[in-house]
Amino acid sequence: MSIALEFDVEGALSRLGGDQRLLCRLLDRSREELEGALAGSADPMRESTMAASLHRLRGGALGLGAIAAVKELQLAESALKLGSANEVHVHLRCALESVRRYRERMAHASEAVAVRRS
Repeated sequence: MSIALEFDVEGALSRLGGDQRLLCRLLDRSREELEGALAGSADPMRESTMAASLHRLRGGALGLGAIAAVKELQLAESALKLGSANEVHVHLRCALESVRRYRERMAHASEAVAVRRS
């Protein structure tokens, strides 16, 4: 998947007033929340909680321009409705990896800006 199809950096920065550090902090928070959801995805007793969590995570990812993560979270929501805990886990893992790539890309972008300024 190309970077352009995976992340909407310009859109996210536009929504955040151009604050790249804020975007990085929010991506870190999103990563932590995805890790928490992933840890809880194996508990079938949490289905209603998981549904709400997936919906909230998807909305957050959308705001951050994490397009691929949004798609994976949509698939996780569908898998949850079908009762496929394994599929939920797989899609959560993919969403987490996408957010990690996004955060890494933003770290490299920050380094490039710092080098140009010096």
